[in-house]
Amino acid sequence: MNWKEIFYYAAYILSILLVLTTPLKNYQSKLWFCKVLLVLLISTSILMSIITKNKLNDTRIFGALLFLNILILIPLLLESVNYSFGTMTLAHFVSLTLILLLLFSFSPKNFELSNGELINANKKWIWSYVFAVSIWCMVIKYKNITPNFSLISILLVSLPLLFPMEDYYIYRVAFLTLAIGLKYKYFH
Repeated sequence: MNWKEIFYYAAYILSILLVLTTPLKNYQSKLWFCKVLLVLLISTSILMSIITKNKLNDTRIFGALLFLNILILIPLLLESVNYSFGTMTLAHFVSLTLILLLLFSFSPKNFELSNGELINANKKWIWSYVFAVSIWCMVIKYKNITPNFSLISILLVSLPLLFPMEDYYIYRVAFLTLAIGLKYKYFH
């Protein structure tokens, strides 16, 4: 077992404990709770890939969950519009367009795993993902979302770029699950 696996196991266990002990009322909406569940399912999929080879998980489930995790950004954005402005601004349209472009350019073959790592890491797509999600983080507005939250979210999507691109989602999900667990448990 290497340090990357140890870090991932620890982050996974801690985040699961935090989420399981967090009351449902702490989540901003049912959609946010669904987003949290998707992130935890992706985390579990990566963990399964690290622990054992499972063709269905490594070639289909991880990619499908990641696609759904991007797709749910659209209703969250629209829910944010209703919460904040009541009408879509240019920034909302730009964010929506970027998310749609990500979804249309999504190729499941680029999201196959081996030992939790991407086999065919599409660097251009991952950079596009970082950009689109960063814009989305700056645009959404909810009662608990502050400029600090947006900044931390952008940091969480960018920080994994410091590691090899094949490992992007290992670190992205580890950092994100820890942040989600801590946010909803202690900073709701």
